Amino acid sequence: MKRVAARDVALASLGFALLLAMSGCGAGHSLLPAATESSVVSPEAGDGATGGRLAPILLDEGRVSRMLEEAEVAALQPDAEVSEAQAAAAASRCPQWDGNAVVRWNEVARSLLIDYLSYNPVRASRVYALVTVAQHEALLAASSSRACGGHRGGVYWQMPGSRGELNPALASVAVAAASATVLSYLFPQEAPALAALVWAHERWCWQLKGGDARDLVNLVKAIGRQVGLEVVAYARRDGADTVATIPVRVPQGKCYWKGKDPLEPRWGKVRPWLLRDGDQIRPGPPPDCGSQPFLAALNEVRVVTQNLTPKQKAIARYWEDDVGTYTNPGHFNYLACDLIERYRFGELLSARVLALMNMAVQDGGIACWDAKYTYWLIRPYQADPRVRTVVAEPPFPSYPSGHSTFGGAAEPVLTCFFPREAATIHRWAEENSISRLYGGVHYRFDLVQGLRMGRMVGELAVRLAR
Repeated sequence: MKRVAARDVALASLGFALLLAMSGCGAGHSLLPAATESSVVSPEAGDGATGGRLAPILLDEGRVSRMLEEAEVAALQPDAEVSEAQAAAAASRCPQWDGNAVVRWNEVARSLLIDYLSYNPVRASRVYALVTVAQHEALLAASSSRACGGHRGGVYWQMPGSRGELNPALASVAVAAASATVLSYLFPQEAPALAALVWAHERWCWQLKGGDARDLVNLVKAIGRQVGLEVVAYARRDGADTVATIPVRVPQGKCYWKGKDPLEPRWGKVRPWLLRDGDQIRPGPPPDCGSQPFLAALNEVRVVTQNLTPKQKAIARYWEDDVGTYTNPGHFNYLACDLIERYRFGELLSARVLALMNMAVQDGGIACWDAKYTYWLIRPYQADPRVRTVVAEPPFPSYPSGHSTFGGAAEPVLTCFFPREAATIHRWAEENSISRLYGGVHYRFDLVQGLRMGRMVGELAVRLAR
């Protein structure tokens, strides 16, 4: 599978990692059957599932109008220079851009998260949300009537009959500029390599459209950058950069999680996209430690982990998504991208799917972490040393399950856009969830509550989609 090959990418330089991601190298078998002609949903048909017109997620019409004015000025300014080596490397990748740019840049984001081991699941979920929201808003802004008015220059700005969707070549430039701007903020050391990849998009677009398209390409790129800067401004205000500095006291007692350095104990204070705040869907407390329901749940974990079948062990390890992977939110990002390519969605609808799903997944993580550090519940292997773990032991409390929340949040969104795959998507969420009991790190009530919370957030995203 692609994610296994991506682990190997982490051992290489960023340049090779991005080349691998962009070329699709390492793509193995898919979890889905090949899409048949009768099962493929066109972008137009898929768009109908969202009620027709796609509305902005982050930017209102007034801000888009002002931003387009800024982009027209920015398009006239010279770009920062790209070194000869970077340009040569980027040029070699030009033939590989003839695919869905939204999917390609999500591969870039996943590759970066593999390389940067400091990114934990909740911070990774924020990366995916910021990048895909920027992609979505950039495509909407670039395809607006004001943006394309007077700038056609003899080339197709929009796809005929696409109800406003950008020509794929121009869409790729908008997506590249927006994605690179956000990723350069999140991974500043990679800004030169990301700039070279944007340059590759431009060159590819020029080859398709000819030299007379350069002004048009520059405008679309400037729009993408302006949108990216808007998303960066949002990110600077969401609290993620400050919560790590807030001190926390680890409670003591036999029923509390044991450890000295809990992971992201204040993440529940980060600003969500869909929820009012992190405690909006906070669940009630878990069963009392020592109560019959708690002991029964603990006993189940012990019995299951002492008698794991090979299939259960494989499930636990497949969904583990620990350090050195693109994380559990990234796992669902990958699965969503696979669906998008199989159903041949255009860039705008692809960005819509991923933005809504990643927003829900991030919010699910915020709500889950709020609950984890409200109750500080002890892990099964801490409560009973006879519990056997076959995955990494998480450095944070047990209740509810983060994996379950992430998968539960992704499920309603993916089902909304891919209704024919509902059974498969449901199986992903359920298997991802139960994998944590097989791994010995969660009680069943953790899983049930995590799935419930995630699906609640996912339904909020579906309402926005419709």
